[in-house]
Amino acid sequence: MANIGYREKPFQSIVGVLSAAHKPLHGQRLALVRAGWIVLAVLSLSLFIVAVPQRFTDLLQAGVDYAAALSILDLPITFYALYFLLPDVVTVIVFTLVAAVLFWQKSNDGMVLFVSITVLLLGVTFPPTLDVLSDQPWLWRLVLFIQGLGTMMSLTFFFVFPNGVFVPAFSRVVTGVIMAWTLSWGLFPNAWITPPAESGLGTELFMLGLYVMGLGAQFYRYFYISDEENQQRTRWLVLGLTVTLISWAFFSILGWMTPWLPSGLPRSIYGLIYHIASSYFPPLVLLLAMGISILRYRLW
Repeated sequence: MANIGYREKPFQSIVGVLSAAHKPLHGQRLALVRAGWIVLAVLSLSLFIVAVPQRFTDLLQAGVDYAAALSILDLPITFYALYFLLPDVVTVIVFTLVAAVLFWQKSNDGMVLFVSITVLLLGVTFPPTLDVLSDQPWLWRLVLFIQGLGTMMSLTFFFVFPNGVFVPAFSRVVTGVIMAWTLSWGLFPNAWITPPAESGLGTELFMLGLYVMGLGAQFYRYFYISDEENQQRTRWLVLGLTVTLISWAFFSILGWMTPWLPSGLPRSIYGLIYHIASSYFPPLVLLLAMGISILRYRLW
């Protein structure tokens, strides 16, 4: 592919490699990457499956605190547990199916492979299910490895989408720093640089700041590097990424407001509505935008 869909711009020289498109993988390299994809998929999904029973048990115990509110609504405690658990399971299933389709259709394309495993890891690590393994040291190390890898790949995605070229040029250095940081989580689970299982306001703001920086890189690529054809192909996904980050920040703010709500039934109902909205809306917006970009505008 001689043309990767970029127009000449005054700032284009800072990239330096925009004239070379990402090439299909083949031979031993392709086999190695495919094997790595399968290993990561099996490992992450296995950890999720192991965590589900403990997550369900924890939710049953937490549901006791809401027994009074649930009884007013004539609902059993198991409803509370399933209400919080099923969105996690559905999210993992949907993201895994999307990743599997991408892997099956274009497993010889390095960028598509990268996106597919990123989608799968996001689906597994976005729900809080894996956090219940924090009291099992060796499993928690694996969870931190998967979470760190998912965070690193999702942040890298902002700098290399859609063709695998780092834009802007300094994003290579940023990605290297992020890689060293996130991959250290599994090695140093108790270090101050490793996010805790229950992240606080500071951690969420820091992570949100990193993703906002990545979104800025996408805006720079879209407005200053891409030509009209490439802008059309990526417009929906860039919009989806923007809405996803805004909704993430919005729901985080709503979550922080929960302790100030009146106790009893109002807080319980608010918590139920908040959970289902925050669990489904951001990831579904991202998947919808990706689907439109791929199916309608032939992204890859």
